[in-house]
Amino acid sequence: MKKVLSIIVLSFVINSFAQVGINTINPRASLDVQGGVTIRGNIRTSGTDTNKGQTGRMSNLLVSRGAGNSPEWRSLRLPIVKSGRYYMLFANSYSDRVGIRPTTLTGTTPVTYDMALPTSWSVISNLTQTFSVINPVNRVFVLFEAVAQINSSAQYHGVDFTCGVFIDDKLVGARTVDLYQATTAGNSVFRTFTILATTDQPLSVSNSHVIKIACTRRSNYGGFTGNLGIGIPESATTANINDFMSQSSLRVEVFETPASTLNVVN
Repeated sequence: MKKVLSIIVLSFVINSFAQVGINTINPRASLDVQGGVTIRGNIRTSGTDTNKGQTGRMSNLLVSRGAGNSPEWRSLRLPIVKSGRYYMLFANSYSDRVGIRPTTLTGTTPVTYDMALPTSWSVISNLTQTFSVINPVNRVFVLFEAVAQINSSAQYHGVDFTCGVFIDDKLVGARTVDLYQATTAGNSVFRTFTILATTDQPLSVSNSHVIKIACTRRSNYGGFTGNLGIGIPESATTANINDFMSQSSLRVEVFETPASTLNVVN
């Protein structure tokens, strides 16, 4: 009996601040345990004087919520990863109503994959976004859609323009559009166009890849010299569409082949 009492006295130290230490004479918390702990019952969190708190469910993890906050039980859902297969690890959608109205003609020279973003192109700033790649084997899919409009009512007046998807200021996809007034009956003709782009080569592992959407007005024809709006009406006074109807949208999806063992990152 004396031996048991000695162990208890040596193991538990209660100081003037009501702190309890097990195997330590300098407890640094309300309960400071220096050594292993075996729990045969429940662990409850967020308890009060009238509520015993939550015990969590099977397979839940006890997660810290920072200083001054009680921990909480959370579910961790990890997929079954099969070697060599692609999995979508990132996806997000964005939209913009500001658009661009390019005026400078840059010529009809064809664009090429991986070309640098020309300074003469106009960037839709609100669609410039950052994303991460965490595995060396990866592919990125991008969907961009917008409405373009010109302010001509003269037959066969039109414009030739190109929009492109740039990742880290290198072109990965583009579409060239001819927008023209086919008859004299209409006014401020508009057209919806779409770009579906994908990377040909894996991107580097990084948390700071940048995607941009940029367009250029290549040429006018039929004597047209008026406004071109991309992702926005050709002018603020346009009567047949508004900025909600003409807004541009962007969808970014990153597919990767993860390692067979996933690391859980906070």
